[in-house]
Amino acid sequence: MEPDNKGFVLLAAILLIFVILLIGSTSAKLLISVIYITNGSLYEAKTFYLSEAGIETAKSRLAFDEAWSTDSAHSADDKKWLISAAKGEVYLFGDGGFKVVKEKNKPIVYSVGFAGPDIMKSRYYSFQKMEYELPFKQKKWEEL
Repeated sequence: MEPDNKGFVLLAAILLIFVILLIGSTSAKLLISVIYITNGSLYEAKTFYLSEAGIETAKSRLAFDEAWSTDSAHSADDKKWLISAAKGEVYLFGDGGFKVVKEKNKPIVYSVGFAGPDIMKSRYYSFQKMEYELPFKQKKWEEL
């Protein structure tokens, strides 16, 4: 008479399937995390270069019109104000854009790069600030 190994084979098969499913779900989670991080890095770079384009736009505007401004004076470097309350000039380019803000009577320009078609709904931003002196000359540039 042969020993009955049917229960052992079934248990081994179920255990093997469980291990394969565990490896597959862990790999899927890891892949999703990598995709999320890669997309974040991509949008971070896009918004940075869009905000750079905003600074360059402001430079050309100031070179031709030293009195150019978009908003009345505001108290401080306020990112929420730059996104929502500042009037600024918004330029859209495909899947993103930038907003240029120049306060009246202040030698400072702000640029906000953002992802998506709406600055208010964007998940990614890049803020840049440029100080200048007249006749137009860039004094200081910084990322906020």
